Amino acid sequence: MNRRGVKVLVAACVAAAALASVVPATATAQGSTQGDASANPFAPKDTFCTKAGPPPTKDPIKVVQIRSQLEKYEPLGYSLPVGDVNDMFQVFTDQINACGGIRGRKVVLQNEEYDPTNPASRDAACIAATEDDKAFVVVNANTLTGTGPFCVAGDHETPLVYVGGAPAAQYKTTKGRLASYGPSANGQVRLLAADLIASHALKGKKVAIASTDLPDQVDVVQESLIGPLKKAGVKIASYDVLPCQGNIVCTQPIPQSVMKIAGTKPDVVIPVMTATTLPVYINEMQKTGMKAKIYETSYNALGSDLVQSKVLQVGGPDLAKYYDGATVVSSTVAGDWRLPGFAPPPIGSMCNDVYAANTKTGDSFEPNTEGYTKWGMVGLSCTNMRIVARAMYDAGPKLTQQSFVNALRKLPPDSIGGIGGAPVVIYIDGNTTPATAFESNATYPCKLPPPPEDTICLIPKSTKARTVKP
Repeated sequence: MNRRGVKVLVAACVAAAALASVVPATATAQGSTQGDASANPFAPKDTFCTKAGPPPTKDPIKVVQIRSQLEKYEPLGYSLPVGDVNDMFQVFTDQINACGGIRGRKVVLQNEEYDPTNPASRDAACIAATEDDKAFVVVNANTLTGTGPFCVAGDHETPLVYVGGAPAAQYKTTKGRLASYGPSANGQVRLLAADLIASHALKGKKVAIASTDLPDQVDVVQESLIGPLKKAGVKIASYDVLPCQGNIVCTQPIPQSVMKIAGTKPDVVIPVMTATTLPVYINEMQKTGMKAKIYETSYNALGSDLVQSKVLQVGGPDLAKYYDGATVVSSTVAGDWRLPGFAPPPIGSMCNDVYAANTKTGDSFEPNTEGYTKWGMVGLSCTNMRIVARAMYDAGPKLTQQSFVNALRKLPPDSIGGIGGAPVVIYIDGNTTPATAFESNATYPCKLPPPPEDTICLIPKSTKARTVKP
């Protein structure tokens, strides 16, 4: 089996978990195309939408959802229960139409799917969505990686609104057609650098960085991590690139890489790895006797319990204890749902209430140990369609793809209610780096709350956002 793209699965874990950590903020409308936000039926935060007319029957607007078939990763031990994503998008599409559609126009949803272990399948889904289905806009909530985003927004010049993670350069070159509610790859890595600089955590320290050579990853690391750290005067003792030849499962070069960085005797190690490579790299670090502090970015979905738990699976309790205290820096708080007193966020609860009341599957989820990934995916699907519907409405009666993109640019901060403790920002054009940072520690054994099995979990150092200036 071609194992490229395992990060698709674990990225969905990060995305789904994010919806379990919401602090609503006040939003104000911006731009002449929007007017009063209260006039937009998709602006209220206490309900999915307000009725603006009878259900529409004509002049359809085609929305195509590209779903990543996460179930393809079950043989690799990276399965993640996110529920019936196609049904989630259909329920919220139906809700848009029940509220009168977009100024009397009906929204029609079509689904395409791809096998994330097969790049050709992803490209075929892009072509089907844009050329065959002739999508007005493409949406995705469970990650679209590799060439997927640029295939849609660049090669086929079709707007894409999705969970995020493409290189920042692609946001710029697609002229607003690539928009997300999660930061770019560069933004995630740049946030780690900014947080470490602001906290003075690396002052007087020797730092070693290691990454794989996956497409775009070396450029992302050099531009958004090494560059800013060096500019701030941080001593980079070593930067090693693992020759993985594009394979996401890349373990053979690890012993040589660890020996190389261990020879520089670093105080801090920043491994920018994939979900499958990180645990093996940490295991090799322990074997060499390295005592360095570990910092990680959420890039490649490292900031999730699913990935963290693989360290325990690879090396057992001894390695888990060695890894205990590793710090992940991300734009949304990770693991706060485990803390005493946690309450489900209003926007997530609203979306899940709407879904449970309208799905024909009978599904209903709770933000707890067993259900939070499905609960979160409902929130992401809801968020995606709310953003799309609101921008379509804001674009005015003469809706075009360009007026839709212009409306996306003018959406107010926190247009749907905060995700992960920080206001939602539409990342578009050159704005792809978050300005808020959260630190979470890998914790072993995990006790908050007691999970169903022995595992490593992320526990936030604070649920209060730290403002940084990348």
